[in-house]
Amino acid sequence: MTIENDAKPTEDEASAATRRVSTIVGDRLCVGCGFNLTGQPIVKEPTYGLLIARCPECGVVAALQEYPLLGKWANRWASLAAALWLLVLLGGAFGFGMMVFGLSMATVEVGSDHFADAIVLASPVSASSGASNAGGGFGGNINRWNSIIELSWWRAQNPWAILEQAGGFRRRVASDVVGFWMGLFIAGSVAGVAGSVALLHARRRRAVVLALLPVAIAATVQTVVQSSLASEVAHSMTASASTLARVTLGPALFALADAAAYLGLAAGVVAGRSIVRGLARALLPPRMRSSLAFLWLADDKPPPTP
Repeated sequence: MTIENDAKPTEDEASAATRRVSTIVGDRLCVGCGFNLTGQPIVKEPTYGLLIARCPECGVVAALQEYPLLGKWANRWASLAAALWLLVLLGGAFGFGMMVFGLSMATVEVGSDHFADAIVLASPVSASSGASNAGGGFGGNINRWNSIIELSWWRAQNPWAILEQAGGFRRRVASDVVGFWMGLFIAGSVAGVAGSVALLHARRRRAVVLALLPVAIAATVQTVVQSSLASEVAHSMTASASTLARVTLGPALFALADAAAYLGLAAGVVAGRSIVRGLARALLPPRMRSSLAFLWLADDKPPPTP
């Protein structure tokens, strides 16, 4: 005799049959409401054995299809993509570092002009060349490039005392290059925002440290240029007033330019992802924000909901 068992499975049996087998770790939008299903459990339904995930917002079931493995070439392509991405990041750091170097050279050229004029006026050559600063100004008859200074006289002087007599660093140098420093800070901030998104895997502290890389590149090139110029002066008997001014003020102006760039980078890195998230909220409709959930998940924040 055959006994048919028509009893329905208990709740415990059903829950065991639909036990959690995995978790969605990538971005996957619900077909019903657009909610990002990342972090939702994947279960195997008991009737057909399909892997499914249920949207916690609208309850729509999303079927998950298991795809075959791509073989060893998948890892090779992934390694190639990672290497290319690393080259892009290093190229960006090098490019920004060279931009910092170019602007820092401009600060040295512009910032040393008044100091070069002061050197000419304080030197014995000023009387023979007819240079003057009538009215307390600089420029005029002063030819800072063609005014050749005897280094024997220069080495006996206090350069900073000459600069102070001409009006001081703040008045004669900083006031001329503050625009360059602001430009470096703004450029660094923009680059920092881009870097904070490009380095999603890096926490803010680590990203702030990584922001030193482009500044270090700029500082390396600056050191080479400054050392070459200083060596040329050290092995000469004479030099132009502009060259002496650049040798004297170069290290300070380079350091201040690098500091402005790094402060901008650090500020952009710290606030970058918050700024991008704010722009996404302001400019994108709710349904499209879900595709940018990685910007929230990178900082352990709940992803946006439609």
